[in-house]
Amino acid sequence: MLPAVAINVSNGLEIIGGKYAAIQTSRTKPPANLVVKTSQTNETDLTVYRVPVTNYKVHMAFCFKIKDKYYYPVVEQNSDTKTFHIKVEGPIEKSFDNFPDRFLFQWNGSREYGSLGSVLADKHYLCVSDKMVILTSKQEFIFKRNAEIHAHGMASRRLCSINSLVYGIR
Repeated sequence: MLPAVAINVSNGLEIIGGKYAAIQTSRTKPPANLVVKTSQTNETDLTVYRVPVTNYKVHMAFCFKIKDKYYYPVVEQNSDTKTFHIKVEGPIEKSFDNFPDRFLFQWNGSREYGSLGSVLADKHYLCVSDKMVILTSKQEFIFKRNAEIHAHGMASRRLCSINSLVYGIR
């Protein structure tokens, strides 16, 4: 597997309707959650890690940084019910770039909007429900393509296919 490429995304993880996915933390209510906000604020930085799997396939991991702490959305399976769900791992003191499948998502779509599918849980996708980002078996094309990732990808074209470069997230 080729090394991950970190891309700092200044305009966040955009969802249809001008909303953004963000990490919400609370001192009184751990753990952190992946929520939907109506406006982007400068309280978090987003780094998208492009993880080339082959010359034609790229996965992505997302790292939200809040006050020198790192948070990663991950997919986990409940050991009793065997169902999959999204959870936020963190705070972690430093970032890393060796990602197990539970950290990884795959872009599905070819136009302005697409879906983010879990690599660990086949046919499970990030979705929005009641201002929370959840994992569901229903594929919805709600995430916006990101020009920053596209531009960066063109500079490292040898790492992955042109289709993977064109369709990023925003």
